[in-house]
Amino acid sequence: AAAVEGLDAAIARARAYAAAGADVLFVEAPTSEDDIARVADELRGLAPLVFNWAEGGRTPPISLERIAELGFSLVLYPIGTLLAATAGIRAFLETLRSDGTPTAALPDLPTFDGFTDLIGLPEIHDLERRFAP
Repeated sequence: AAAVEGLDAAIARARAYAAAGADVLFVEAPTSEDDIARVADELRGLAPLVFNWAEGGRTPPISLERIAELGFSLVLYPIGTLLAATAGIRAFLETLRSDGTPTAALPDLPTFDGFTDLIGLPEIHDLERRFAP
């Protein structure tokens, strides 16, 4: 809402969401640290506040320490994680292209078991055993 209707409207909308029982509050695209602080000051205590750290977005990067000081309790990294994954995919494919095999890249990769643990597959299997017909 901030990018389209302005910060005042975005804060008003977030207040309405809080009054309706929102679990968290998120104001998209404050364009300065002062605006970020204003969002926090005006919404703190109504519901947990979410900060969106989007590289290349309208919101300036600020330190995690400052984000916490302002009162945000959840930080999203929707772009940085994708960029990091892209860099890893690119490095793997460059090794495959140059060597004709991925063998040299394997030491830098998690094991398949490590990957399935990370994504929670064992827990999903437990749930399936408990609840699947």
